[in-house]
Amino acid sequence: MILPLTLMLQAALATTETSTGQPALTLRDVGVHTGGQSFDLYYPERAQRLGVSGQAAARCQIAAEGLLRNCVALSAAPTDQGFDEAATKLLEHAKVDATTHGGEPSVGRTLTVTVRFKSRRSIYSVRLE
Repeated sequence: MILPLTLMLQAALATTETSTGQPALTLRDVGVHTGGQSFDLYYPERAQRLGVSGQAAARCQIAAEGLLRNCVALSAAPTDQGFDEAATKLLEHAKVDATTHGGEPSVGRTLTVTVRFKSRRSIYSVRLE
């Protein structure tokens, strides 16, 4: 039986400086778009079967047209459920706005995101925060 899931992207708490000297962007700085795709498809199968919720923090480079590339997991909890790999895969299928909410270009910058995976028995939804 497949459990209903909720997946949330939330801004990472820490803002780190990148090789360009600019602070990493978070979801507070730039909009993220799914392209109509359900991120629930990326919920780790084992965690889904067991009804386990979790999270993973990841960092991605913002490439041309707002595509996220070279995503790397920074942490995951719990560590043995595949949330790190799932987070990097789903982020590489998302896009961000070409400019930040402040009007600065986002291409070439780094985005740090925490992906929260929530397993619920009666709701199937995705929420970006």
